[in-house]
Amino acid sequence: NRRDRNLGELSYPIYICHWPMLMFLNEYDFFGLAKYARIPVMLGLTIVVAVVLYNFIDAPVEKLRQALAKKAIAA
Repeated sequence: NRRDRNLGELSYPIYICHWPMLMFLNEYDFFGLAKYARIPVMLGLTIVVAVVLYNFIDAPVEKLRQALAKKAIAA
């Protein structure tokens, strides 16, 4: 299922960026949000950053890795 695969591809970027997002929101008082009101903001920001990481870093590196592997096999 394509949706499951996309969600699976985001699991590692979410894991990588959830802690920095938590620290970022704890460091800066966003709009005077209460502690528990920050949770949805943190989740949303984490997902957005994870999607950006996947689309601009992970996916291009994976394509490059596969191209280099094909080239090595062909040689």
